[in-house]
Amino acid sequence: IFNWLHISPEEKQFRESLKIVKPELRHHRPNSVQLKADPNFNHVWELFQQLENLGTTEETNNQPDEENTKLVAKANAWLEEGESVKAGGLYKQVLEHNPEDLSAQFGLALCSLMEGDLQDSKTRLEQIVKQEPAFIQAHNQLGNIAVIDQNYSQAIDCFSRSLEQDTKQIKVRNSMAEAMILNGDYQQGVQLLVNNVAEFPEDTETLFKLGEIYMELDQQKEAKILFEKILQINPLHKEAKEKLKKFINN
Repeated sequence: IFNWLHISPEEKQFRESLKIVKPELRHHRPNSVQLKADPNFNHVWELFQQLENLGTTEETNNQPDEENTKLVAKANAWLEEGESVKAGGLYKQVLEHNPEDLSAQFGLALCSLMEGDLQDSKTRLEQIVKQEPAFIQAHNQLGNIAVIDQNYSQAIDCFSRSLEQDTKQIKVRNSMAEAMILNGDYQQGVQLLVNNVAEFPEDTETLFKLGEIYMELDQQKEAKILFEKILQINPLHKEAKEKLKKFINN
């Protein structure tokens, strides 16, 4: 701790190590007698006072994380109800206290998306992944926006970046397969759906998507098997029932 006090307050490591050193200083607070043993007493004592002031100022200015968490949760609830304006106001309130709060930044991006401002949403999402490349949801939403813009190659790239973080995201894998098909990579996209069904045999959404593909390919038998399997898993699956009716009518 004594050596640490010689670091200039302007240096980055001064602030970075504050959280480690400050609790220790509370238990072993140096006094003027101890510090007079140092030939640079005046300089060191001034630094120590700056340290205490810095710690007090930062603790006062930073809004408690718990309060921010509550505000974000409340904003998320508003967003789920379609109240993007109310949600956006709360997200902005959080960002006033902590501009680097990724949850609030992501929430604002979703608000823009809900309000139809794709460009603003895209800009915010790109800033998020630049700040945190492993932010899965941001990559997913960028992929969805790219699909809306019919930029399927970009969508594939966004979904790939998301799957690099978590390969088990079945919805993202399905979205990527659809983007491949729309991008002209038909065989590759269909094969990805086949792989998805093999790995997630109980996922009705994946089964249904592949069933529709088989119908387009005139592979009626394979499609019928998939729709029947869906109803075994979920007898109330309306779309699968409608597909099977077509087989009966034919």
